[in-house]
Amino acid sequence: MRLMDAGGDTHTWAFTIMPDHLHWLFRLTGRLELGEVIAKLKFISRRELTANELAWQRDYYDHCLRPEESLEDYALYIFLNPYRAGLLAADAIWPWWWTAEPRALRFVTLLGPRGDPPPEWISDPVPARVRHGE
Repeated sequence: MRLMDAGGDTHTWAFTIMPDHLHWLFRLTGRLELGEVIAKLKFISRRELTANELAWQRDYYDHCLRPEESLEDYALYIFLNPYRAGLLAADAIWPWWWTAEPRALRFVTLLGPRGDPPPEWISDPVPARVRHGE
């Protein structure tokens, strides 16, 4: 995803790599259409995945944020996904989370000193205003 940003194809706000899927919140720059971005990402990463006996799924779920939707809400959803999936304890840090602009996301300033979320965030249900395809 960072290569996609460096190449001017996308502007990444945040991503989380999960054991069996990826959440990537980004803005298209106008160089490529969404399908082209996904195809390029799959092409760039295919060699590493194949070397580890992994492969991309054929389909993917996408969602374009509407004007009334909050980038903050979706970034927080992406951040909390591994915690809500029970992949780690609340006081642990998920190493495959990244944000390009942590100061642009208010919730980042509310994390614990190590970058861990408050436990109540994990147990809170995903807000209905956040559409997700899992």
